[in-house]
Amino acid sequence: FIPLLFVFKTRPNHKTKYYFSLCAIFKNESRYFKEWIEYHRMLGVEHLYLYNNFSTDDYAIVLKPYIDEGYVTLTDWPYELSQISAYQHCYENYRDETFWLMFLDLDEFICPIYKTNIKDWIQSYEKYPSVLMYWLMFGTNGIVKEDSNKLVIEQYTNSWASVRNESKQVLNTSYTPVKVYHHVIWCWMTVFGIKIKVPSVNERRRFIYNHGKEKCPLNGTIQINHYWSKSLSEYVRKIEKGDVFSNRNDEIRKDMSFFYWHENKNVAENKVIFRFIAELKMRMLGIEILFK
Repeated sequence: FIPLLFVFKTRPNHKTKYYFSLCAIFKNESRYFKEWIEYHRMLGVEHLYLYNNFSTDDYAIVLKPYIDEGYVTLTDWPYELSQISAYQHCYENYRDETFWLMFLDLDEFICPIYKTNIKDWIQSYEKYPSVLMYWLMFGTNGIVKEDSNKLVIEQYTNSWASVRNESKQVLNTSYTPVKVYHHVIWCWMTVFGIKIKVPSVNERRRFIYNHGKEKCPLNGTIQINHYWSKSLSEYVRKIEKGDVFSNRNDEIRKDMSFFYWHENKNVAENKVIFRFIAELKMRMLGIEILFK
């Protein structure tokens, strides 16, 4: 029934300042900001809504140029276990500014397989309430201490054999979500005066009713590179700073059997994102004349 509703449905008449924006909550992650910001800017992300959660590092200095030029909206968010409430705040306050709003973490990088601009990839999904992108998990590459002179995306290439049936969602702000969440977002749709719940579609426009149980598409067109652990020392720091979503996540991360389970699933190497590295490095060095 639900797929039939979208056969002849057209793009919502929704005019916004930005087309595609990201929302992220962070704590002491300033050393990753420039790479993460410039990378997604290179892909065509037009604005970032960032939420500071008890950071004590130099995040304000790193973010200042982006805030001054209007690319970043920064909100102080001093609340425990408040990831979802930050996302809810972002949706409620900025939904009218952007057509697409995606909730992403600083260890996640959107990676189109063939396209080079996120708008080119997502514009054909504009009539749908939300679209999911699947995780491709990455491990430590056997690195004990990371090289601060190298990018995250070039140090960690050891990955799972294929994308995982866990995802992040892109929300079409023309619709109202049943509940704002990071992995699963169903939205309300009114049909003949009756409100119904509509799930996300995957990249093949299939509605996902039982998320986490579906078979992921082979030979996909997009993935989220999830640098879940990075180096061993960075994984320890990740545990020490605590989780912004739940105490249960902290307990899981401290169990080294879970870490080894994750690490032992890294049986492949994925370098699709490497095609963006040359341009990213030039952007980070301020070599902008090539992009005008």
